[in-house]
Amino acid sequence: MERFRQRYGIALTKKKLQEIILMLMAWEAVFAFSYLGYIELPAISTTTLHILVIVAAMMLGAQGSVPVVCVFVVTSMWIGTYSLSQLDRVFSPFASGMPLGSIMLVFARVLFAAGAGWLFDLYFRKPRRYVYLGIAGIAAASTLLHGLCVFAALYCSFPMLRQMILENLFSYPIFRDWLSYVLAIIACCGIHWVLTRKSVKNRLSQLCDCPPAMQESGNVILLLLSVCGGHSVHPVSAKGHLQGAVPARHRCQRKPTPKYHRLFAANAGGSVGAL
Repeated sequence: MERFRQRYGIALTKKKLQEIILMLMAWEAVFAFSYLGYIELPAISTTTLHILVIVAAMMLGAQGSVPVVCVFVVTSMWIGTYSLSQLDRVFSPFASGMPLGSIMLVFARVLFAAGAGWLFDLYFRKPRRYVYLGIAGIAAASTLLHGLCVFAALYCSFPMLRQMILENLFSYPIFRDWLSYVLAIIACCGIHWVLTRKSVKNRLSQLCDCPPAMQESGNVILLLLSVCGGHSVHPVSAKGHLQGAVPARHRCQRKPTPKYHRLFAANAGGSVGAL
């Protein structure tokens, strides 16, 4: 949470941080079981499953990238269990015939997620002049790191694949899938650009500072009732994100009691509220 505040000037609450991580994990699952995760073009085929892990590393560091890569790992196991490809089946401990080797691939991808988070932490440790060039470089380096971690684990854990890996090393996507690098760069730079926009920062800050009852769209009436109930609405924070949520000209203000009402109440021994 502190890292996100220092990077984008938005103080996330614990609940909002969890919601962002869960959203990225959900998108990872959607990508894994749809055409979004595996893009087939006439000249090249590419995967985008690692891109959300890199985006999470840029935004939240290893705290966000490790949970997202866990979804990546689980979906790879599921797909590998029912795949006919030998290279896909090694990712499943139930179908590879070498469960320990498949578990090593899990650790390799977790290492990739943690390494990507560490690279972004190191880069954002101090203000940078050409920030987008750095983000693009780290996104490309993280994509390369993913391939290196996976193929190193394959080489060490599956001796029967060593000869095939060495003979076809430069034909694998790690060196030929340029589209994967481009998509990772575009995604990271685009997300960073969006999060640095003033309107987005103000909106996220408002959501983080509002009371939970006022954050839900269905509870907007509570905000209106609190204003119309004769109590002034004070800003939640020093920045006053809620101040002006209801324009002053639309606020329900208690009108002074007419003079003849006060006289009637005094003579009858009652109260204005009884009227």
